[in-house]
Amino acid sequence: MPYKMSVQYGHGDGYKYAVKIKGLNNEFFKLTYPETVKDRQIVDKFIQAKDVVSITLITANKASLHAVKKWVKDNKPLEVYARWEAEPVESVLIFYRPQK
Repeated sequence: MPYKMSVQYGHGDGYKYAVKIKGLNNEFFKLTYPETVKDRQIVDKFIQAKDVVSITLITANKASLHAVKKWVKDNKPLEVYARWEAEPVESVLIFYRPQK
């Protein structure tokens, strides 16, 4: 049975995160700058991949982390990355690789 990684949620550097990308330390947002260079390159490649889709999740200044968690639970993406500023925010940009 293949290993199933889970989405990691958290915060760091004044941002909140939802992360699940193969090959990435999914808790990289807890690390300091020199430790995150490789991880940020992986995120950049993921965002630019042709099969990765982006959506804007409207949060209307409500609990954005809860809204992102609900979206992930409802849509079950293979991989996902979202980073947004601390509350309040109007929307969150989510990059994801959909199920096939």
